[in-house]
Amino acid sequence: MVAIAVAAGLAHVPFLAGPLGSDEGGFLMVAAQWSPGTSLYGDYWVDRPPLLIAYFALADQIGGVMALRLLGIVTVLLSVLAAGWIGHLLSAHPGRTLRTQVLTTSGAAALTAAIFLASPLFGTGEVNGELISSAAILGSMAVGLVATRRRAPGRQRASSRLWW
Repeated sequence: MVAIAVAAGLAHVPFLAGPLGSDEGGFLMVAAQWSPGTSLYGDYWVDRPPLLIAYFALADQIGGVMALRLLGIVTVLLSVLAAGWIGHLLSAHPGRTLRTQVLTTSGAAALTAAIFLASPLFGTGEVNGELISSAAILGSMAVGLVATRRRAPGRQRASSRLWW
């Protein structure tokens, strides 16, 4: 899974020095002047959640465009790893070895995420809201799966298998 994640991240490297996309430029502009003003985001307005603008504000604080693109690569890595983790959680069977699981469902889930996150058809060269939200969504799905599989102390499950 790590190799798949690294390959997806490397697909973004050629675009590190490219021109700003419309989402990148707009969000960086709003994030750079984010302060009290006439709206939630200062004197500019964008119909996106504050955590998304905070991501761009962080990039602006640590280096601007290049920092944004590097944060985008880290986001791709985290998204692919989270997808692989989801695949692992959904395929965990007592009779299977970890190696078999990684080569089947986990690898397939990670590879699918990598294809969508690294394909130029889906905007590989731009760090946009969809890319940023992919890590949050996949990570929260994985954590949710872990939470549903944990037993509370002193409680027994009605069934050893969940509905999936």
